[in-house]
Amino acid sequence: KGKRVGVIVGSTYVKLAEGLGSEVKTYKSDPDAIQDLMNGNIDAVITDSIAAAYMITQNNLPLRMTDDYLDKAQDGWPVKQGKPNLVTAINKTMAAIVADGTCEKLTKPLIGYNVFPKDPIRSQL
Repeated sequence: KGKRVGVIVGSTYVKLAEGLGSEVKTYKSDPDAIQDLMNGNIDAVITDSIAAAYMITQNNLPLRMTDDYLDKAQDGWPVKQGKPNLVTAINKTMAAIVADGTCEKLTKPLIGYNVFPKDPIRSQL
């Protein structure tokens, strides 16, 4: 509240930042916002946790993530209507690779944590 926060223009993060009482500054890309944060022009950046963690980890930036998510929204995979078998296959495969630890093995070394929620929202038929 009362902080200057960078977000991607047109993203859902604009309303999130405004709802938290922040002064919002918009950017064309995550790297632009992170650079402005590094330069001390803003106090924080609200963006996708995976993108932020990847930039911080891969570039050894002196930044840190918040302890918890500001929003629990999850990304989805749009599938053309009339493809229920594809939706079922995606859900089944995602559940299997989360359960057997494959997702964590792939993401944790890159960004420092397991990005997959324990109970992800399943695609709807």
